[in-house]
Parts: sequence; C-alpha cells; structure tokens
Amino acid sequence: MMKQKFKKEEILQILSGIMVFISFFQAWIYDGGLNYYKGTELKTMLYDPPFLLNLIYLLLILGVANVYCGWNRKYNSALSSTTAIVVFFLLWSIVSFNSKSEDLVAANGFYMAAVGMITAVASILVARKERAKVGSETKGVNK
Repeated sequence: MMKQKFKKEEILQILSGIMVFISFFQAWIYDGGLNYYKGTELKTMLYDPPFLLNLIYLLLILGVANVYCGWNRKYNSALSSTTAIVVFFLLWSIVSFNSKSEDLVAANGFYMAAVGMITAVASILVARKERAKVGSETKGVNK
C-alpha cells in the first residue's frame, strides 16, 4: 500500500505547529541592551504581567498537536483555528504591554509565532477552498 501525498492544508498545519512550538523556546522581547527574554521569562520581567501571557504555555501543546495531526494526514480545522486565536491573543497582549515602553523590541519568538498564526489561518482557507472544490465536483457528478 502506497502512502498518499500530503494535502496542502496538512503541510500548512505541520509548518504552523513547528513555528509555534519552536517560538516558545526563542527570545520574544529584546530590551535594546544585551537582554533577550524568552517566552517563559516574560512574566518575571514585568511588574504586572497580563493574564493572557499564560497562553505562552499552550504553544507547546498546540505546536505538537498541529504537527501530529498534519503528519498523520488528519487535518483538524478546529485545532488550526484554536492555534490562530491563541497566538493572536498572546501576540496582542505582548504588543499591548510592549507599547508602554519604547525600549522593548519584538524578537525571533514573537515573529515565529506570528508566522505560525498566519500559516494556521492559511491552512483553514486552503481547506475551505478544497472542500468547496470537492463539493462543486460532486454536484456536477450528481446531475
């Protein structure tokens, strides 16, 4: 039995998972000096960290889950949607507290998570397009 090729949405889901997972271990904020703060260190550097910063720990789970589903050719649009929403709120919370200080700059992890979010949204759009195409083909066959 030959394995089928990966569908576009599965490839995008795998890429999204990889980017989101790796972003957790990267620096998210650079303070202009020699300090880079990883996702886990963000709460310690802030006096009053936003509650949404706790979403950073979901990146590990969402990253692994996306890679797992994509690799096993079981595309999951709900998982991609959840990933996009969680990453959006996390990035939004970082931008909101980051705007209070002119010295802080976004770093690798922030951008990798953003790419993971964009890839998750792209996978949803590609899956919908494919579903619409399959739906129109079956309507043509049923006539």
